[in-house]
This record gives sequence, structure tokens and C-alpha cells, in this order.
Amino acid sequence: MKKAYTLILFFYIIAFAIVFAFVKLSPDHGDGTPGLGSTALIFFMVLIALLVIINIIKGFTTGRSFFLVALLHALALFLIYFGLLYR
Repeated sequence: MKKAYTLILFFYIIAFAIVFAFVKLSPDHGDGTPGLGSTALIFFMVLIALLVIINIIKGFTTGRSFFLVALLHALALFLIYFGLLYR
């Protein structure tokens, strides 16, 4: 399970780097049109929500340790949603 936590950490580091680069390359426009950074952030939020659902299903079918992974993804999604979108 330690390998799974390492992969999760790498996923979030790579996702952060991609969103950060897109924000620097194409910021939001003055008229409210989202740039590439906002689009990438929404994409990764949807992807993280899917990972939460997949890990909950795997927790019921395979093993209970996937619930902890789903909790980590849900916590990250919660922090991203309330930390970045409500500033």
C-alpha cells in the first residue's frame, strides 16, 4: 500500500505542475473567460472526483484500505475546492 501512497503523491505533484504551468501560460481573461489554467484545474477536479468514486467501489469489493485512499482524494478535492475557488 506504500507504493499507492507514493503514486498518489506523484499524481498531485504532476497535477500541480501542469495547472501551475497552464496558469502562467494562459491566465484568465479580463472579461471572465477562463484560461487554460482554470480549464486544467476543473479537469483535475473531475478526475479526482472519479478517483474517489472508483476507490470507494474498490473498497467495497476488494479491500478496506481503498477507503483510506478515497478519503485522501476527497480531502484533496475539498481543499482544492474551498481553498482555490473561494479566495
